[in-house]
Amino acid sequence: MSFLYSPLEQFEIFPIFSFGISLTNQFLNLSFLVFGITFGYFFLVQPKTYSLYIIPHNWQLVLENIYLLVLKMVSTNIKGPKGERFFSIIVFNFFYCFNNEFNWVNSI
Repeated sequence: MSFLYSPLEQFEIFPIFSFGISLTNQFLNLSFLVFGITFGYFFLVQPKTYSLYIIPHNWQLVLENIYLLVLKMVSTNIKGPKGERFFSIIVFNFFYCFNNEFNWVNSI
């Protein structure tokens, strides 16, 4: 007994319920996304003031200050749009070297 499988079998859509609703991956992903956004909104918003209740922690403040430090260094040393073009590479290299320095110190 040999079975011949088609490569297109993975894309076939079968109705799950008897009243003709077919659930695809896109529908499931979008429904999870909408559910997550609405749940997150109602979880983070204070009911009395209708403002988001997000308080940055100390780590976020440290990372934002490092980001602003590198931005200030790049803007003072490289003038104009040339500095803005390479800013993401410079920030990545700064954080990469910063992380490697801590790993090297901890391994001794």
